[in-house]
Amino acid sequence: MKMNPVFGFFIMIALVAYSGAASGTSGIKSFFIASTQTDPAINRFNADSNYVALDTTRPHIGKLCVLLSGSYSRPRAYRLFMNMAAREGFHVTGLVYPDDHSILVCDYVENEKCYDNMRREVVYGTPVSDQVSVDSANCIMHRLRSLLEYLAAKEPLDGWNLFILGGRMRTDLMVFVGHSQGAGHAAYIANDNPVDRVIMFSGLDDYSECGRGPAPWTVHADIAHTTVCAGLLHVHDEVKPFEHQCAVWRALHLTVPGGPVCIDTAAQPFSSLMLCTSCRPRDGKSFHNSTIVDRYTPMTGTKPALLPVWRFLLTGSVDTVRSVPRNLPDKIIAVVKSWSGHGKNEEVVSSGCRAEKELPQGKQAE
Repeated sequence: MKMNPVFGFFIMIALVAYSGAASGTSGIKSFFIASTQTDPAINRFNADSNYVALDTTRPHIGKLCVLLSGSYSRPRAYRLFMNMAAREGFHVTGLVYPDDHSILVCDYVENEKCYDNMRREVVYGTPVSDQVSVDSANCIMHRLRSLLEYLAAKEPLDGWNLFILGGRMRTDLMVFVGHSQGAGHAAYIANDNPVDRVIMFSGLDDYSECGRGPAPWTVHADIAHTTVCAGLLHVHDEVKPFEHQCAVWRALHLTVPGGPVCIDTAAQPFSSLMLCTSCRPRDGKSFHNSTIVDRYTPMTGTKPALLPVWRFLLTGSVDTVRSVPRNLPDKIIAVVKSWSGHGKNEEVVSSGCRAEKELPQGKQAE
């Protein structure tokens, strides 16, 4: 009996979506799962599906990589990084979550708890923010728990049950990776829960223009002494000034006084997991997204140019990262040229971008 050609087409599409048979993903079992499949109570913010990936050709290391996208973005935009993580032996998921309100709305709000409250509501569903409305069923942590319970039941041979035990998530076996707004959520989760590692791309962005400094929650956070922290900033970030992002990292005790290491002038292994770059985005202008987003990150042939850096952030180890002193010297005050394009000089809190090899006098790392 002949198969209906239309039916056959949809069967083919389904197999590709499930097996990850697209170019460059050989051996990776990857598929998309709608949040409503994992729990019907998740009834909002479902424009896209969660991404799941696992390399079936190699042993797994017993760790879960959870990626949280930036504002107005979707997990499918980060598959280059997530597939790399799968090849390193991680179980991987890119989580859909309520990201339709940018954390930058808090920049000019006088309430010093704006960032804290917004993140708490998005992450845990606690009704404390007047900027977002996220209930307990639609928050990040419930979505992640529901997804893991679903995978443990539907894919029993793939080891997802390792990360969920009696309804309780083993966050200590998880690496939370975030971009932009997602970077802040990853750090926020790490501040409240034991996690294996947190990786921040182009973030945190919690720098108040009203208060002219990092949000209070970052000053009181303790993630630098409880987990491995890593990150990558772009020195020409057009969304949030690099100097402000560095100030937040300093508030979190994540960088030594010299600032993040500039990967453009340093060779691996780097002396820090807190890094920065001035690499040219694929479109020449989206610096904020170029650190990890598929469409904008620079390529070398068919591979991301930052692939070795991503791998280092995910699996690298630097002894000095955990030994950053609690009481750092006063933040370095520097007069720097604004990246806003207005061409004026302004005084900002900055920790700079530390080049690992000496540059000519007066020359910046570019």
